[in-house]
Amino acid sequence: MKKLIFNYNNKAFTDSTIIAEGAGVEHKAVIQLIKNHYNDVSEFGKVAFQMIPSPNSTTGRKIKVYRLNEQQATFVILLMKNTKSVVTFKKELIKQFHFIELLGG
Repeated sequence: MKKLIFNYNNKAFTDSTIIAEGAGVEHKAVIQLIKNHYNDVSEFGKVAFQMIPSPNSTTGRKIKVYRLNEQQATFVILLMKNTKSVVTFKKELIKQFHFIELLGG
């Protein structure tokens, strides 16, 4: 599986587009989960986002992409229905976060 974790200010993160792609769901579904449970997600740290150009836009439309730490990402994926692709993704994301932890970062 591809790299699901990235380094930002010496901390491990993933983002809402990576979660959507890995779980095989639409990005807007992940965004909606985060919005619906925003207070719960924010208990695990600041909920940061950035606006990036939509990959499918020809007009320069931007989309909101949330950057999530390990606890936030774990909480969000626990809210998803356990389809085969979601379960596979959950395992891989947890493994990659754990691997980064073992490396000390």
